[in-house]
Parts: sequence; structure tokens; C-alpha cells
Amino acid sequence: PWLEPLLRPLSDSDVGAVGNIQLNPATNMIDHAGMFFDRGGIPRQARKNTLRIPNGDYTEWNCLSAACLAIRKELFLQLGGFDEGYRTGWEDADLCVRLREKGKRLLVANQSQVYHIGGATPGSHRHNAANRTLFLNKWQLLTQQWAETEWPREYLLRYSRQFWKLQPLKALQALLSLHRCRE
Repeated sequence: PWLEPLLRPLSDSDVGAVGNIQLNPATNMIDHAGMFFDRGGIPRQARKNTLRIPNGDYTEWNCLSAACLAIRKELFLQLGGFDEGYRTGWEDADLCVRLREKGKRLLVANQSQVYHIGGATPGSHRHNAANRTLFLNKWQLLTQQWAETEWPREYLLRYSRQFWKLQPLKALQALLSLHRCRE
């Protein structure tokens, strides 16, 4: 039941890639339900450590994890595939930004759910600093713009059930950003 919802939207030429909900097998909590960009322009996992699957069949994001991702082969090849400058990480975020630059939509199929142990690939964190630098050099100006609307909502949602973990200054910044977005 996880594959069909992942493939269905790919018949629409506006859709670039489709990801899914990834659950932590140890906790049954969401580990990934799309990705948002924080104020530094860095991709972060949306809805991490929550139990509630988002409403609706699909949720649109600017970034997805490639741990379980569907993309049309011809589109993947047209974009040159994954940038081999990245080493064991961040290549999926780079691909997603390139898809968005082409005007493609990125969706999470909320009914497609798999268990995934994040970061379990040997050496997966060894090159994080170099990968982050490469990504930010290429995309930070754009991803920081996306963060203006994505980060406040996700920050407040992440700590809504554990409000005592909110950092007062960050919470105020998130609320002010949301207010500015609504004006």
C-alpha cells in the first residue's frame, strides 16, 4: 500500500518528485514528512517526532528526503542526477532545489508510510561539514528565502506539545515572522 500513492502524482508533468512519510521503527513516530529550511537555509525534517500524519493525500514541500523518493527517470537524467560533489548526504536536498528551480512541485504522499532508520548508512555523517558548505554556497540565498515562511510554522509546531522546550527568543521571532507573512 505504500508504493501506489508514491507513484500516482508522477503522471502530472508539474510534479517533480514524490516522497513519503518515514517512521522511526523504535518509536513509531514520524522521522520525516517532508523537509523545510531553517533560518540558515539548512534543510530540516518536517514533523519530526510527532505522531499525527498530516491531513490530506499529499503535502507540498520545497525539499524531500531521497531515502524513499519517486522521480521520473527522464527528469532525473535531464537534471544530471545527483550532484557527485556531495559525499553520503545532502545530494537529495540539492536535487530538490534544482527541481524547484525548474518549477516542479515536490509532494509527500501522506498515505505512503515506511519505516526508516535515519543516519544508519556507515559514514553518513563523516562529510556533513563539507556537504553543508557545498550546499550553502550553491543555494543559501534561495533556501533562506523559503525559510521565511517555512521555519516559523515548523518551529512552533515542533514544540507545540512541549512548549517548555521553546526558546523564548526563537518563539518570538517565529511569531513575528508568521505575522509578517500574513500582512
